[in-house]
Amino acid sequence: MTYAVVWRNEARRALSSLRALDPAAVKTVVGAVSALAADPYPEASNQLGGSRFWRLRLGQFRVTYEIDEALHAIHIYNVGPVPSASRR
Repeated sequence: MTYAVVWRNEARRALSSLRALDPAAVKTVVGAVSALAADPYPEASNQLGGSRFWRLRLGQFRVTYEIDEALHAIHIYNVGPVPSASRR
């Protein structure tokens, strides 16, 4: 089943900021987010604690999202670089 991908306003603003910081990364992020429509639980993702949020790591960038199974929608909340303290 395909999910609808819904970009929240804060995620759109973060993507715009990322575009200024690293235009090439935007293509990677947008491609990975688009792929969530077909597979909202890829291997590169993990649930954030016991919350309803998921994190998708894409190298030095991450996407925070929520899966709404009832509406078959993925809500993108934030995109951006991984904070330097948690980079490995």
